[in-house]
Amino acid sequence: MVLILVSTSPVERDYDLDALEQLAGKNLREIAARKQTGTASEEDMQRFTTEVLPLYWYQFKPEYLSGIFGKTVLNLEIGPYMQARLKQEYDLRSQVATITTSTLVLLGRHDWVTPFEEGEEMARQIPNAQSHVFEQSGHWVFQDQTEEFIAEIRTFLVSALNSQK
Repeated sequence: MVLILVSTSPVERDYDLDALEQLAGKNLREIAARKQTGTASEEDMQRFTTEVLPLYWYQFKPEYLSGIFGKTVLNLEIGPYMQARLKQEYDLRSQVATITTSTLVLLGRHDWVTPFEEGEEMARQIPNAQSHVFEQSGHWVFQDQTEEFIAEIRTFLVSALNSQK
């Protein structure tokens, strides 16, 4: 058995608004802040989708959005509900050191959604964990650096299978 964690953290956090502001400016920072508190207007959500969401990638391509939203049914009430609930209930920091399976933690250097520093800290706390930082990636490393993403997973799985023999 193996565990692969991608662009994640052991605790639910708000967006890294400082990092977002550096990328996109104060106005988009404020929109993201309203989105995460559930106070975003319909206009805010439109701007988030068109101006902030592309920043989930290091080098955005329009087909990424159509690929995601073409296959997704959106319910704008679910996000704020889950964010509020997760902030109260999701905290695995005390449990990550108990993970005993071989673990691979994959992180984007420019991820303002789940900062790679938190992922690196999590990887250090998990026994037998390896981490890899994608230098030219944001939150969705699998699209930013697809070939490297696949290669890292393939190398990890081959190594894990060989160690089980």
